[in-house]
Amino acid sequence: MEEIKRLNSFFRIVITDTFIKEGLGEKLIDINDEIKVKEKYLESDFESNQHSSKTKGPCSGPFCVFLRE
Repeated sequence: MEEIKRLNSFFRIVITDTFIKEGLGEKLIDINDEIKVKEKYLESDFESNQHSSKTKGPCSGPFCVFLRE
């Protein structure tokens, strides 16, 4: 799904940038672990929304807010 790809790309950019700004850019394993955690949260959010009202659309949880803008 295109929304998931966009959000995963967003996570990668923001998390990597945050680690670099905090002087932790060399911690590649930690960066990738953090990205994986966010991807799991996103997956869970999408799954839970599939079982909720269809009027909300495919993505209506906290990780999907910027997609509506």
